[in-house]
Amino acid sequence: MKTKLCTLALLLMGAGAFAQTATDEAAVRKTIETETRAFHEANGELLRAQWSTKPYAERQHASLEAALGVPYVKGDKLTSFADAYMKTLKPSGLTTRISDYDVHISGAMAWATYTQETLDKAGAVTGKQRGIRVLERETAGWKIVFMGIQEMK
Repeated sequence: MKTKLCTLALLLMGAGAFAQTATDEAAVRKTIETETRAFHEANGELLRAQWSTKPYAERQHASLEAALGVPYVKGDKLTSFADAYMKTLKPSGLTTRISDYDVHISGAMAWATYTQETLDKAGAVTGKQRGIRVLERETAGWKIVFMGIQEMK
């Protein structure tokens, strides 16, 4: 009986360590929303602070193919691409509206899917995308390791 109780206690303790909490979910959302806002504000330092520096960090978007010949960039190439891109980035004056937001957390890994509409200063929708972000919990908090964007009509 003691063995069963100890086993149950250990299982419950382990499950708690991997349970999704509202605090973690809010932190994941904040990282994603901060990265998007920093992009529209052309705040390269803040934008970079939301990304992991891990060598497998990757961004996928069809628009990358024109510049890179492939629709993705990762690792050191992501860093050098971001360096060059940040030099040309200007504040867009746009904002975003998010819907159909799902966040899933498992231990030190999180992923979020959502629909994002880009709005101009008058509030008109100028673009619509389906996004996915994969994040890892690092010492400094949740950091993006993967971003994929699919344009929508």
